[in-house]
Amino acid sequence: MLHNRPLSHQMGIARTLEKKLHSVGIVTIYDLEKVGAVEAYRRLQKKYGGKLRISYLYAFEGAIMGEHWFDFSKEQKAAIRAKAGI
Repeated sequence: MLHNRPLSHQMGIARTLEKKLHSVGIVTIYDLEKVGAVEAYRRLQKKYGGKLRISYLYAFEGAIMGEHWFDFSKEQKAAIRAKAGI
């Protein structure tokens, strides 16, 4: 089942980022879909402190949508940032 695939099998999620997600309880794409991109980003902010790369937020949204965040338009990125209050 696709939802149980490792996160690093999704476009835009490298192994390093996958390990960070695991550390906050997000192990599969299903977990990521369940909590959402914004909550996943906030969990990492809380755990790792400070400012995270905005590309992480885009990568989470892209993984949920099945797209690579590189392909997002400026408008899509702005909408994602607005959803996150950034």
